[in-house]
This record gives sequence, structure tokens and C-alpha cells, in this order.
Amino acid sequence: IDLSPFCIGILLIKNTEKNQRLGDLWAKTIVIDNINAKHTLQQKSDLNAIEKQFPKKKNIGNFIIKRIASALIDLLVFAIIMKIISPYIGNKYENGYYIHDYISIMGYFTFVILQDLLFKRTLGKFIFKLKMELLETKNNRLELQYLRIISRRIFDIFEIICFFIYIIPISISNKNQKLGDMLTKIVVVENE
Repeated sequence: IDLSPFCIGILLIKNTEKNQRLGDLWAKTIVIDNINAKHTLQQKSDLNAIEKQFPKKKNIGNFIIKRIASALIDLLVFAIIMKIISPYIGNKYENGYYIHDYISIMGYFTFVILQDLLFKRTLGKFIFKLKMELLETKNNRLELQYLRIISRRIFDIFEIICFFIYIIPISISNKNQKLGDMLTKIVVVENE
């Protein structure tokens, strides 16, 4: 009997590698439902056979945490850069320097877009071993690839304003894409 609350059970089923409930994790079992046949497997040899038959599901919880953490690292690095260059581009006031908002926003987008264009990942994605891949389209010219990468970043504005626009599409899409990724046919994957 699974004594975990309903919400925790659903989250564990969605976010564990083998879609296990809390009770399954404690008992070290996997429940497989294939053509109305339910089997509970406890032996290692059976688990290996089942893992070959059913591919492993990506742990979406860890993936979302990596994406958020990589974005925060990018923001932190940008903030450090802005602090260093603020005496040169900012306006002096009594306790330090002030940089206009539009300069900061344009600077941030230039910072991440250049990394995306040159390396197909930002520093945060590099640290968490994530990479950006462009899905195939009919016309895959280099100029259009650059335009897709730049267009992807336009949606960051909406995702910053309303965080659920970022989280919900990643959670429910098949390829774990945020809204900007879906519209520009770009996917962020783990670099193994």
C-alpha cells in the first residue's frame, strides 16, 4: 500500500526514472503495465530485460532544476561583469554607479545570444552539461539558424515576467522544450 499523499505519488511517478511511487522506491520494485498485464519485478535479471524493452524516461525534475540553475549562473556571471564595467559605462551617484535598465537588458541579451551563437550553449549550460540542438527544418541555411537562435531569446522576456510560461511547457512537452524552443524548433538536451 502506498501511504504517500496523492500529490507526492503523482510527482514521484512523473519524476522518477522508472515511474515509481514512493512505496515502489522503498520496496525496490517496478510496476509495469503492458497490454493490461501488471507485473511486479524484484529480481535484477528481470529488471535488465525490462529496461531493454522499455527505454528509460528522463528525470524531468532534475532536468528542470538544471535548466533553472544554468539560467541563474548566466545571470550571476552577467551581474559580475556589469559590476566590473559599471564605472566605465554607468552614471555615478553617491554610493556607486547606476546603469540604465535598457542598457542592462540589452547587455544581458547580447551576452547570452553571443554565447548561443558561438558555442550553442551558455556558460551555465556548459557547467550543467546541457547543450542546444537545432531540429531539422526544410531550409537549414546558416543565416536562418542564427535567426532561430536569436528569436528563441525573445521569449525569455515573457518567461521572466511569468515563470509558469517557462516551467509548464518544459514539464508537458515531449522534448522538454520551453515556449521559445517550441516555436523556433530548438531543443536543449543533456550532453552525455
